[in-house]
Amino acid sequence: MTYIPTPQTVVFVLIFMMFYLFLLLKKTIKNTIDLYDLLLLSSLAIFPGIFVFAPQFVVYLAHIVGVEFPFIILFGGLFVCVFIYFYRLIIKVNKQEKVNLLLIQEISLLKQQIELMQAISNKKSEE
Repeated sequence: MTYIPTPQTVVFVLIFMMFYLFLLLKKTIKNTIDLYDLLLLSSLAIFPGIFVFAPQFVVYLAHIVGVEFPFIILFGGLFVCVFIYFYRLIIKVNKQEKVNLLLIQEISLLKQQIELMQAISNKKSEE
């Protein structure tokens, strides 16, 4: 099976890769995303680039894996990347939830202490 991408596909993927990677790099420099997320999210642009710029490698890889159509490997790889990203996101959200719970408990304890101290100072001022 031979696979030759059309010039329109090459141009489209190249423009997408350049724009997407530039946007990710810009957000990484501004510390909006961390370096690990940059690497993970950039793979979402690099996988299609491999399929467009190295079609013989993709056909060889599809033959090794044993699939008929190379784009199945592309979608499988993209799915794995998205799955890993969401997995990391869930872990971060759960850690943040635990931190928020501890902070709420600490605020409640501090509020209770302040109210107790105010009650004691009010009693002393009444005497």
